[in-house]
Amino acid sequence: MFISHRSTNKHSGFLRQLFGPTSTPTMAQSFTSPRLQQQAQLCDAPQIKKPVRRHCHNPVNALLDKSQPLQRLARELNRPGYHPTPITLGVKSDPYRVNDKQLATTRQILELLLAHKHPVHIITKSHLIVKDLDILTQLAKQRLCTVELCLHTMDSHLSRKIEPRTSSPAARLKTISRLSGADIPVAAMVAPLIPVVNDAEMEALLTAAQQAGAIAAGYEYLNLPTDLAGEFDLWLQRHYPEQAERIFHLSQANLSSSAQEFARMVQQRFQLCCQKLGLSHGGLPVLDTSFFRPTQPSLITSG
Repeated sequence: MFISHRSTNKHSGFLRQLFGPTSTPTMAQSFTSPRLQQQAQLCDAPQIKKPVRRHCHNPVNALLDKSQPLQRLARELNRPGYHPTPITLGVKSDPYRVNDKQLATTRQILELLLAHKHPVHIITKSHLIVKDLDILTQLAKQRLCTVELCLHTMDSHLSRKIEPRTSSPAARLKTISRLSGADIPVAAMVAPLIPVVNDAEMEALLTAAQQAGAIAAGYEYLNLPTDLAGEFDLWLQRHYPEQAERIFHLSQANLSSSAQEFARMVQQRFQLCCQKLGLSHGGLPVLDTSFFRPTQPSLITSG
């Protein structure tokens, strides 16, 4: 459904490969998110991942990555025998990048889901989600919507290194505040969490998110896949030449015992911080499927 925007330099494209178009791992009560594995074939190391909610395994999600997603979704929701489970927007790419056609499609999808009273979980790192605050508020009043917003740093300069052309750290926190103020359950995901690069900011990010109104939190520790190791090393040499070797080493937690120990320390810090702040890392509120309307007049036109 959504097309990745172009890289602004030869390394930013690699970072999108590595961290995924949204850099927002889905949240899981089991704390073992498949988000980055699906996005970039990251090596599985569930012991170092603490997301809050697994993205909803609704087969409809796959339809949203094809052409004419709105039409496909409408047909599926009206299909006899369709059994509703929450749909996730943002599994493979951010539904709120700066693209007028894409933003219009996202809004139409939300309108369709509201008409059907169908639950949806949204993953994004963009402040543009507030453009649909009116629809999201209506969904949330019926326990049909939760939002997951990615935070990765409080430093605007570092933000541009990791995720160029995305919403600033301040804008993301303001977005959490806007969503929370509208009584929309929102969680903060610290991701990507890169050892040495931004792991020291985890507590500050969680604190800022909680103060902005987040009720749950998670994180995704970078676990480097071997097929992207060379390109990641080039990125490190460019931005962190003196620490490149250490960062690279700690990013291979599935191979190195010292890296695994570092990752376990991050996990302990996360748990202690969440306990201190009262942030749930057991999940967002359960979405309600009981009011689903299996048949509704079409809200869309052909094309």
